[in-house]
Amino acid sequence: MRSGITELTVGHLYELPFYEDKAKSLSIQFIEKANGEGDTLTTVNDGITSEQLLEVVEARQKHFCGHSCNCPENDEALFHIQEALRLLEKRVKDRIVRGVYGTQNA
Repeated sequence: MRSGITELTVGHLYELPFYEDKAKSLSIQFIEKANGEGDTLTTVNDGITSEQLLEVVEARQKHFCGHSCNCPENDEALFHIQEALRLLEKRVKDRIVRGVYGTQNA
């Protein structure tokens, strides 16, 4: 992974070294679910969602776009972060309409 990030639990738990002080790190735990009764999913480890993390990155990128360090690349990065959020929101709405949200069904 880039920047020395360690994936501790595939798809769910990550250890990120601080940018300057590599002796320090931050853990990010994504919500982790497993098959439950029938088609339902049961929470194994509570945590954040990809959308929440993207919202934090979006807020940070907006900060940079509004300051003297703004550049076309920052604007384009913000566009793609917002597009990712839009697509994930569309996915959730679609799953709700189809009645499969919160289940293991695609």
